[in-house]
Amino acid sequence: MEEKIRQNLYQYLLSRGKIDERMPECPDLEDKWPELAQAYLPDGIREFNAYPTVSLGWVMFIGMAMATYWDKDWERYGQTPNIYEQMRNQRGFDCLDEYILEDVLHMKGDGLKQLNDLVAE
Repeated sequence: MEEKIRQNLYQYLLSRGKIDERMPECPDLEDKWPELAQAYLPDGIREFNAYPTVSLGWVMFIGMAMATYWDKDWERYGQTPNIYEQMRNQRGFDCLDEYILEDVLHMKGDGLKQLNDLVAE
């Protein structure tokens, strides 16, 4: 199922011109995924029935945050324990998108709205 979602998302974002055809490889982030998923799944599963778009969309935001952390200072962020929980606890699960968009990605205005709309789509 994960691979199917990945391929569908890849094709969608590619068709919208939002990503390059060649996906970047980042073993550092791929190695961190099991830890992130284990921490995220209890929240994501709990919310999935009522808010499936949110449950899946938040994973996209988490991925963007992790890519930003990798660019900024992976030596620091890569060693951070419970990094998902630290992000979530800033404003709570319901506002995880706002925290990542505003405080991690430092977005505002039209760019913030466009990215939020893209993820919601």
